[in-house]
Amino acid sequence: KSELSKQYNATIDCKSDFEWSQLQIGIYQKWIDIEQQQKGKQLSELEQELKQVVSNLNILHKSYAELERTAKNQYVERDNLFTQYLTLTHNWCNQKAKRKKYDQSMELLKNNIAFYKNLSAYIARYTESLPTQSNDEVQYWAGEYDKSIKKIHHDFELFYANIYRDLTSYYEMQMEEVRKEVEQTKHEQRLETEEFVLSQQALEKEYEKVQYSLTHEKEVLHKLESVYSKLEAELKSLEIQHEDKLELQSKEIHHYQESIMTIAFDINEMQSSKINLETEIIIYRYILNAFENEEQVTIVPHKSTVANETIGKFIAKGRKKHSIGIKECAANGKYISLLNYSTTDVIDISKWILKQRTDSASEIQYIIPDGVVLRQGIELRIYSKLGSANADRSSNENTLSRLVNNNVTSWGVGNTIEIHLFNQYGEKQASYLESIEARATNI
Repeated sequence: KSELSKQYNATIDCKSDFEWSQLQIGIYQKWIDIEQQQKGKQLSELEQELKQVVSNLNILHKSYAELERTAKNQYVERDNLFTQYLTLTHNWCNQKAKRKKYDQSMELLKNNIAFYKNLSAYIARYTESLPTQSNDEVQYWAGEYDKSIKKIHHDFELFYANIYRDLTSYYEMQMEEVRKEVEQTKHEQRLETEEFVLSQQALEKEYEKVQYSLTHEKEVLHKLESVYSKLEAELKSLEIQHEDKLELQSKEIHHYQESIMTIAFDINEMQSSKINLETEIIIYRYILNAFENEEQVTIVPHKSTVANETIGKFIAKGRKKHSIGIKECAANGKYISLLNYSTTDVIDISKWILKQRTDSASEIQYIIPDGVVLRQGIELRIYSKLGSANADRSSNENTLSRLVNNNVTSWGVGNTIEIHLFNQYGEKQASYLESIEARATNI
């Protein structure tokens, strides 16, 4: 015992030293991994920033191209307005020439009127010289002639005055509209130029900031690379320093592992004997109960085990979907226990189906009768016919309910027991696995 204890303590010390060395190596390795991750992260961030700068430059280039197109359009619009202005001035000059022609026509008309006046005077004098015509008739016709001449002259004056007034107002209005359009175009062009200058200045400032940040990130990256190289050199030196020590420790660990494997072999042999004894006790107890009740019971045989070849392990696993679960399956086949794990719900389990399969034996199925309600925290034991006869009636009725499956003498018994619980719609609500695992030793 003392030698075993010393070996065990030495093994623990060796494992502790080895774990401490592994921990140091792991710390340095994690440190290097963290540095690599930070380096990769910073490189990715720098790449993202570079992509962002390229994107901003592309956007700036597009905005410059757009402003250039806008300026060209404005120049074209300015040329169009200038062409319209020239056309308008040309039309105005033509109208002025027409007006001069009209004035010349008016002068000619005035000359004609003077001629007609002279003619009328001559006619009047001529008529006066005629003896056949009276003075009254001559005066009458001369007056009528003067009146008609005056009316014609007045009508011509009104006609040309209206033409002159309309032309003057029309061209004044056109000139005012052209002046307003030219002023508005100049104002808009000035505003767009100012906005373009401001946006260009802002983009230049942003570009300078990004350039400065990239320079700073490059400096930080160089520093991190130098730190990483230093840490890597330290790690290599530590590995060289601890290589001999680790080799010696590994040899000691191998020696201690052989000692531990020898001890584990003895322990596994004892556990195997214990499992076999427990299995035999369960089988003999079950046979004893069967002989006491004088009933024929079929027992599923256990797998034979040899102490120096196999070891056994008892396993019980349960799983539930909602509140109702399978709590226990008696090893001697007396009962199967259900439990309502909820603290608030009362659940009706009428028509629920319980299915049990044991090793390769046939399946046992039991349908829970109508009217069975499981309150919160209450356990329901479904006994076999043999289990009901030997059931302990002293249990607390407030926390335990009982049912009897009279169709089977005993629930199945074997190395592996599977139980499944389904509701009235065929949906699985719970499952339970109980087994004695036998496996070959590898020692």
